[in-house]
Amino acid sequence: MARIIKKYANRRLYDTGESCYITLDDLKKLITSGVSVEVRDAKSGQDISREVLLQLVAEQESMGQPILN
Repeated sequence: MARIIKKYANRRLYDTGESCYITLDDLKKLITSGVSVEVRDAKSGQDISREVLLQLVAEQESMGQPILN
């Protein structure tokens, strides 16, 4: 079962499994450690995993830190 991460309008991410706010870097660490995650919009409940993961990859790549190696 995927760990649910809620994304709020203020761009904050909330890990419902650990009951705490996390950063994009924390999300990256979860994913690279093999944890299955699902990111949902906190207001609508819509699955926005794809958009958030694309943002994560783009930010890492722009900083010269390849995420997929």
